[in-house]
Amino acid sequence: MYRSILVPIDGSEIASRGLQQAIGLAKALQARITLLHVLDLYPFFGHSATSSELERLLASRRDAAHALLASSALDVRDAGVAVKTELKESLDKHAGPHIVAQAIAHQCDLIVMGTHGRRGVTRLLLGSDASLVLRDSPVPVLLVGPPTDHPAHASTAASADATGAAS
Repeated sequence: MYRSILVPIDGSEIASRGLQQAIGLAKALQARITLLHVLDLYPFFGHSATSSELERLLASRRDAAHALLASSALDVRDAGVAVKTELKESLDKHAGPHIVAQAIAHQCDLIVMGTHGRRGVTRLLLGSDASLVLRDSPVPVLLVGPPTDHPAHASTAASADATGAAS
């Protein structure tokens, strides 16, 4: 079935939920996990700081990214699952294309990722990496949403109550 699972992580609670689901699947299927963090360099593009200031800021973000990957890899290893890590730097606004590219490059046969469950205008303004991955991935994608007590679920439930159906 699934032998290699790609799990994009960003340090959020939602991404952590996705990782926990992936660990459970990997244990049950005796699969390995590849953790991916896409470091967003977009906010620094065209920044007016000096190059040394920018490099200091980027170095700090790289250190944080490596620490996140190391901590998450330890969680995976502690569960008895084989793991490798990948850090990609990107000037793109969206991580979705990098997630798909890494799934292909690492020959993963499943992507497990958390999704914030944004809807409507918020989704349009912020974009949706999950939507991009779903659209472009050549392998199955398992999306793990927020917990049922999360505000995203509350707004969906409120919409369903007001209209009689979920939006």
